[in-house]
Amino acid sequence: MNVVVAHAIDHVQPPATDAKHRTGSGLDLSISNQWRWVAGKLAVTRHLAVITLVLCVLVLHVPLAHASGDPHLVDRPTPQADSSVWYRQTSSGASQVPITPASDGLFGLDHRVAYDNHGIWNRNVQKNVMYATLATVIGGSFLLGDDTKLGDTFWRSFDAVTVSAAAAQAMKWTFQRERPSQTSDPNHWFGGIHNSSFPSGEVTVISAAVTPFIVRYGSEHPAVYALAALPLYDAIARVKTHGHWQSDVIVGALLGTAVGIWASRRQQSLLVSWLPGGFSVGYVYHF
Repeated sequence: MNVVVAHAIDHVQPPATDAKHRTGSGLDLSISNQWRWVAGKLAVTRHLAVITLVLCVLVLHVPLAHASGDPHLVDRPTPQADSSVWYRQTSSGASQVPITPASDGLFGLDHRVAYDNHGIWNRNVQKNVMYATLATVIGGSFLLGDDTKLGDTFWRSFDAVTVSAAAAQAMKWTFQRERPSQTSDPNHWFGGIHNSSFPSGEVTVISAAVTPFIVRYGSEHPAVYALAALPLYDAIARVKTHGHWQSDVIVGALLGTAVGIWASRRQQSLLVSWLPGGFSVGYVYHF
């Protein structure tokens, strides 16, 4: 009888040990998932920090209004063509003193900076960056398909570009803000559907395009964060060429980033779920 009981115990103990191992393995897996969640949050935080940097750079361009102690001077702002410089004129009109308008508009920091359409700030360069970004995202999506991590990231970037572009356009039609090239007053809103300054569509789309790559690869390959230079460049360039106010590009960057994070966290690419299965395989893998 004792032999039978001992034999039974020998057979019962291994499953208990296996259950213990399974519990420990589950605990390890849970901890691993928690660390991955934290790493993902840190990646998102880093990208938001980059957007904050955009804000800081633009705020540094805010000119301070120059107070004059001369009681004989009266303010008669006269905006000059293609310039952010206004003038303070004496009551007799005999002389003019250049002044800089104080910031206003959304966030209290909108103003026209000195117009600059030269070198890397040239409008054609801005367009080339935009078109190259779109071509890379769309081309990479169809070439690689959705079967690999890189291909899936391209499709999520495609999702973000599509959704953010639609959202930005809807906001343009809603807020109808005049551009700095149209007025020196950043408080001109709802001026007609032909006014489309807020938010910046280009900054929105470029931010949305790069965000999925930064979210999914940033923690493993920090060099990927260099992609944040694209929306940063475009934000500054659009302000310099009087295409947008500072708040236009800041809101555009935040909108694009938010949509990019949303696209990165989805269970599946939105566009892939709408397309036939063959499209998600990718041209490269067909041949």
